[in-house]
Amino acid sequence: MAIQCEIGSGVARATIGDAASVQVYVQLSEAPYAYGEILGARRVVDYAADGTPIGVEFLGVSGCVGLSDIPHADQIAAALSRHNIPICA
Repeated sequence: MAIQCEIGSGVARATIGDAASVQVYVQLSEAPYAYGEILGARRVVDYAADGTPIGVEFLGVSGCVGLSDIPHADQIAAALSRHNIPICA
């Protein structure tokens, strides 16, 4: 299942696999990917060459998505909430 909605200049997409493996990717920009930064075991922030965050991937989501230390957390939370994807407290 894919979910799309406008958020800033990008699109929020949720790709749902089986119940044990849910992945959520939020695209913040269409700039080319240069490198990624792993935040904890299940979160990856993608960056453009100039250091601008262009996307955030949440791996192995079960129950809710954690947004601590994530760039553009307010925009991402709003997009996920519109699609009933829970945000961890």
